[in-house]
Amino acid sequence: MRGTTRSAAGVMVRVADGKSVPATHVADVSAVLRGQDRAQHCVALLHNVLLVPSLDANLLSTHQLARQGFITIILRHSTVLVSPSGLVIQAQIDPSTRAAYFLIQPNHFQGSEEVHANTASVSQKSGDGVPDKAIVDPRAELWHRRTGHAGWAKLKKWVELGLLVGKDAPTMASIGHYLKGGRVCDVCVTANQKHAPYPDRAPSRADTPGKLVHCDYMGPFTGHPSFAWILTLVDDCTRKTWAFCLPDRSAETLTATLDAWAQQVEVTIIQPVVTMKTDNGKEFVSDELQAWAKERGTTWTWTAPYSSSQNGVAERRNGLLEERMRAMLRGARLPFGFWPYAVQYAAYVINRTPSTTLEGRIPQALWSGKPV
Repeated sequence: MRGTTRSAAGVMVRVADGKSVPATHVADVSAVLRGQDRAQHCVALLHNVLLVPSLDANLLSTHQLARQGFITIILRHSTVLVSPSGLVIQAQIDPSTRAAYFLIQPNHFQGSEEVHANTASVSQKSGDGVPDKAIVDPRAELWHRRTGHAGWAKLKKWVELGLLVGKDAPTMASIGHYLKGGRVCDVCVTANQKHAPYPDRAPSRADTPGKLVHCDYMGPFTGHPSFAWILTLVDDCTRKTWAFCLPDRSAETLTATLDAWAQQVEVTIIQPVVTMKTDNGKEFVSDELQAWAKERGTTWTWTAPYSSSQNGVAERRNGLLEERMRAMLRGARLPFGFWPYAVQYAAYVINRTPSTTLEGRIPQALWSGKPV
């Protein structure tokens, strides 16, 4: 940041999901605007930038850029930004939505002017003066993708615990550059903008597997000929997650899916599921489903109407699954119709990596009683 950082108390920013989030400070920031390739990187001094801690991505106002002399040109198949010095920056394109975006990173270079067109220093140097190629470790990128675009802090923790091993395992130093050097994953920037957190957390978890299972739907999704919905189930004790891709959310489909799942579960934990927790969706209160639950001796509980936060465990898991699903599809540049495979792989990875909620333990290991 440049100059004095000022308080932004009382300033609210309205985001895409309709909620308003608070800004805490305002300052002038020197930032790198990243185009499609390094030759198009531009260093600019942005005035009156709001710091909004709850946002996961930096948002850039084209209106504010216009006030600083930038020109935005929106064409049929591309969007370009022209700096006051004449540098043309072509926007990157999201392959799934075709939306244009510029990546923004804090700039650590010394001597930045109001707007820089000299991009050589941007492409050759990192913020700490180390050649950029020296800090790009392909092993760190590889494991970031293998784990469904898990956060760098999580990868660092797994390396510390010795969970990522082998010739291609990332090093602490390589991951540290992502955490401290301002480097970002282009895919994660566009895929991982979260909703505001769900505040109502259960005071304690169930003490045995199968005692309480959270259930919810995601969707509808398009692009696949057979599936449109995802049914997620989360065991409260172990956080073991199941993701079933379904053609519809009818009571018949739901009952058949839960019946097959419950039979499989009982083989593992040697007891029936005790309690299911869902919202008040009509498929969850149907006579057919409740008759099935009564026959199996399973208690059903519902959240209060219009209170999705009361089913926060399932809601948060849905958000994580969808983030990982979209990030993997975008990173692999696959059509969105591959979403059923991506979400099932996301659940597979989540079940086999340490969970912060479980204090570093692994959901699948707790569920099965066997190491993974």
